[in-house]
Amino acid sequence: MDNKEQLQALKGKAFDASGEGILITDPRGVILAVNKKFEEITGYSSVDVLGQTPRILASGRHDEAFYRDMWDLVMEQGLWSGLIWNRRRTGDEYLEQFSISAVYARDGTVEGYIGVMRDITDQKLQEDRIKYLASHDVLTGLLNRHALDTRLERAILHAKRRQARLALMFLDLDRFKQINDILGHDVGDELLKTVAQRLRECVREEDTIARQGGDEFILLLEDLEDNKGSIAHTAQRIIDSLAKDFEIMGCALSASASIGIALYPENGHTQAELVKHADLAMYHAKASGRGNFQFFNAELDAQVRQNVALESDLRAAIAAGGQQFVLHYQPKINLATGRVVSLEALIRWHHPQLGMVPPAEFITLAEDVHLITPLSRWLVGEVAAQITRWGDDALPVAINISPAQFRQANFVEELLEITGSHGVPPGMIELEITEGVFINDMENAIKTLQAARDTGFRVALDDFGTGYSSLRYLVSLPIDVLKIDRSFVSDQNQVCMAIVRFLVNLGQELGVEIVAEGVETLEQAHYLYKAGCTVGQGYLFSRPLPVADVLPFLRETGVTDRHDQDIEVMHLTARASS
Repeated sequence: MDNKEQLQALKGKAFDASGEGILITDPRGVILAVNKKFEEITGYSSVDVLGQTPRILASGRHDEAFYRDMWDLVMEQGLWSGLIWNRRRTGDEYLEQFSISAVYARDGTVEGYIGVMRDITDQKLQEDRIKYLASHDVLTGLLNRHALDTRLERAILHAKRRQARLALMFLDLDRFKQINDILGHDVGDELLKTVAQRLRECVREEDTIARQGGDEFILLLEDLEDNKGSIAHTAQRIIDSLAKDFEIMGCALSASASIGIALYPENGHTQAELVKHADLAMYHAKASGRGNFQFFNAELDAQVRQNVALESDLRAAIAAGGQQFVLHYQPKINLATGRVVSLEALIRWHHPQLGMVPPAEFITLAEDVHLITPLSRWLVGEVAAQITRWGDDALPVAINISPAQFRQANFVEELLEITGSHGVPPGMIELEITEGVFINDMENAIKTLQAARDTGFRVALDDFGTGYSSLRYLVSLPIDVLKIDRSFVSDQNQVCMAIVRFLVNLGQELGVEIVAEGVETLEQAHYLYKAGCTVGQGYLFSRPLPVADVLPFLRETGVTDRHDQDIEVMHLTARASS
């Protein structure tokens, strides 16, 4: 083999060994040769394509003008390079980096064309994925906060030029954290995806929905009519849609949403102002009972600022070790003897500037901003310390347990650690729970309650009958005490009196102690005593007492002189009527 033949053989090997697909055509574009990489990329063998034109690969994505411009450039400059979507033999589309070069004879005429292709489909998909992730929430497929910021900024400019109105809705799912904590993150994630789908169904195609993070969503509505009616209608449609039950991984879930709405230009001219004011309006919706929407206004701004400041002060007070908090103790009275049998610890907050903050304000706030658990932990420690200080004069003390604290995995162990560090036996502590701790997860609630009782703590069910209570729950719960809500005690109508008698009888059958709350009159105490209720608690006997007043009260046999007389009259009346 001479040198010319060797060179030709090497060219042939290089042609087939190339890492890029190559095809050679005649001047008319008829394919004369292809290499192995071409066959690998396209799925066509050389037998399939020889005598064909490259149109066999066309995907249909590009129009005639695209190809005309490409060939015009080849004719003028002898070269074209760019991206083309083509179709494999299997029918799958692929993206290729393609260049086509004209091959000229000595006289300048075109002898043919050489096309070189490189499959960049995977690279393109990866780039698209990166771009998608940069602008979208992975879980829900909605826009993320970064993309929303860009779109909102553009929408404000558009509205300003056209003197149009837009609305920004800040949506937060109510009590989503409880669902996540109780049923797990998988259920929580599926719920968020379903919420995203329902939101899509509630707004126009041109409206923007973004996931802010966690359980927060933002909706941007542009080109609106010049009235609040249509905006309110959309918000209510969202509220109604999310109020319908969700079927998630075999669980029937109830959810609701609170929505705050800020309008351009009334409530702000910048992106930051609109988001901030919609957020404030959303907090007002939560404070107004959840499951509703609120428009931002100036009064709301002042109110929410006050709540934000109070939240900051509450965090600081807890972080400082609870020095601003004090406990008051309300006695529970044995209706048969008139003596104190136990106490209930009630927390108070003495704010350095605001004075005494009502419990209804800061307890609800602590629950909303997830501070109730550290606050409850402080309360348990302070009660245990006070029992130790009282020494032999101490009585059992009931403490209110929040659902969030109860659902902690180490709830019982933490209680034992705190009480044990003060040398307080578990039997000196009564745990008052509400229906909220078991309504969504009965099985685990029973296990936790049983574990608490097994270690010596007493368990009381508080506010029975005011929420979702059913007798099925009651007979299943391992409790020692059933507290009748004050609403049944204060209203002495026939229905409430019948409920009280029923609960007393049920308690006797179940072997649990019955405590009546909110006893304020002698007539109420008399009725409860005759009905068989053993313990009463309320202002008739004593208001919640500062710790300095507790021992003097106990040394006066558990009630004041006036109450002693009243109880004695009650006992005499009861004996005379028997």
